[in-house]
Amino acid sequence: MLASLLALCCLLALPAAPVSGPSLRAVQEPETAPDQAPGAAPAASPKEHPQEREARAIAAALEEFLGDKKQRMKTRKSKSGRVRIHADSRSSGAASKGLKAVDKVLGEFDVLLGAHRQPADGAWLREDRPLELVLFARSKGYVALIDAFAAAEPRLKPYLDSVKSGTGFTLYPARIAVYFHDPKVQQEARPDHSVAHNAAHLEMYRRFGFTPLWLAEGVATAVEEQALGAVYANWYRDGFVYATSHGEWRGPASARALQDYDLKRLVRYSARPYDDVGAHAAYAFAVWALESEAASFVKFCRSVQARYDAHPEQGGQYQIPAQDQQALAEQAFGADLETRLHSFWLKPPKAPRSKAPVPLAQNKPQATG
Repeated sequence: MLASLLALCCLLALPAAPVSGPSLRAVQEPETAPDQAPGAAPAASPKEHPQEREARAIAAALEEFLGDKKQRMKTRKSKSGRVRIHADSRSSGAASKGLKAVDKVLGEFDVLLGAHRQPADGAWLREDRPLELVLFARSKGYVALIDAFAAAEPRLKPYLDSVKSGTGFTLYPARIAVYFHDPKVQQEARPDHSVAHNAAHLEMYRRFGFTPLWLAEGVATAVEEQALGAVYANWYRDGFVYATSHGEWRGPASARALQDYDLKRLVRYSARPYDDVGAHAAYAFAVWALESEAASFVKFCRSVQARYDAHPEQGGQYQIPAQDQQALAEQAFGADLETRLHSFWLKPPKAPRSKAPVPLAQNKPQATG
């Protein structure tokens, strides 16, 4: 049975192409806001990042919106305090399922990478607030929140106006992801998968700051599949897919994708728009790195993080040249990483069964020079 696929949030707002076919109107991936802030207010302290003031303004606007009784929003908090889900009155059931799904996804990060400990420096936006996930089933509330954010931060108004016709957006510095679920458009969408996939992106940001979209999407897809047993929430994907494809990522398709996408091509995969082979290759890389060589994965992400943090005025708009991404990967994993990656996928690996967090050292990463 064919069904329409959903899409969800990421960096730099780009209008989505219309989806062809009489049964669907245009579906826009949840987007992420532009990050460069020309003319931004001076930082409150020498250590404050250029986007911190903007993030505080957006967070305050969210709290004011949630406190408006006319919006009829209900907040659910995870037991760990790491995440809050805010849902309108029509999304109550989806929010409860979504919170459980988010807890599973965040648990997978802890299993694979260990409990997160923020470095002493570079922590300006990553530890001061929980992940905020907002779920709407009514377009009126979705648009009202967009308008509230635009009033709080006028610089973002052109971008925010552009996502009103879409299905959501993400504001990384404020650690907020907003999802509008419309079954008339997203016939195949799963709200619990969507909010959990978005939470994976925000958790990657919390741990490592900005990362290239191919890497962030690969990781989000990998932990979604591992935690929830299927993949429904790829970003920037239009059209139709066979429903059976959601549960077949850990299989031959991902192994075959690596034949088409070597490392040189993978780091050039923009992930926007979605490409099925490129997405499977990014997923395959993430599964191998997280499950087999986690310490090297952290080393790679930290080196990428350092490059983004060296350009704070650009935020997520900064793009690491593809050849530099390849060099950073080879430095972290070793020059023979592709040999080990292909060896790992010669026989599609089964998902790990352990659900208890383990120290990072027990992930047995490959020693590299």
